[in-house]
Amino acid sequence: AGINLKDAQIFSSDQQYAMVKGLNLTFTKLFQFPKPIVVAAEGAAIAGGFFFILTSDYRVAGPKSMYGLAEARVGVDFPQPLLEIARAMLGPAELRRLMQSGNPIKSEQALSSGIVDEIVEEGEAFNRALIIAKDYSNIPKKTYGRIKRQIRGVSIDKINELMKDDFGVPKDGWYGEETKAAMKAMLK
Repeated sequence: AGINLKDAQIFSSDQQYAMVKGLNLTFTKLFQFPKPIVVAAEGAAIAGGFFFILTSDYRVAGPKSMYGLAEARVGVDFPQPLLEIARAMLGPAELRRLMQSGNPIKSEQALSSGIVDEIVEEGEAFNRALIIAKDYSNIPKKTYGRIKRQIRGVSIDKINELMKDDFGVPKDGWYGEETKAAMKAMLK
C-alpha cells in the first residue's frame, strides 16, 4: 500500500515535503537502477505501493493481487517524477483509467494490460520471481543496464530534470483541506 492515511491527515507542510521527497527519491532511483528488478505481488499494490510494480522489470502476480493509483480518491495530485514513471510504464488507456477513477484492477486485467508479466497459483509468486531473477542474473550486467537505459532513457532524463527543482516536490505543499477530508472518508 501507499501512505498511511490516518497519519497523513495531520502532516504539516514540512512532513508532506519530506514524504513526497522520499517517494520521489526512492522510486526514481528504482526506475533508473541498472540491474534487473523482479517483483512478486500476492496482495494489493495501491498508490505508492503500485510504484514498486511500475519501477520493476518483471512482475509476477498472484491470482488475488490488485493494482491501482488511488490518489484521485484520496485527493492528492501526482508528484511529477512519479507521474513520468506512470506515463513511461502504462499505456495511455490504463494510465487514464487508473489515475482518473482511482479504482484498482484485478490481476487478470493487469496481465491483459501488460502491468504484470504472468499470474501464478496462490502463494507461488515469490518462488516464481526467484526463478525469473536467477534467469535475469545470467544476462551480462553492463549490457542489461545499457538496454534498460535505452528503453527508459527519455523518461529518466525528464525525471532527473524534474528532480532538480527541489526534488520535484510542490512548493505549496502536497495537499490541503480537501485532501484531508478525502483521506478521512477513505478510512470509514
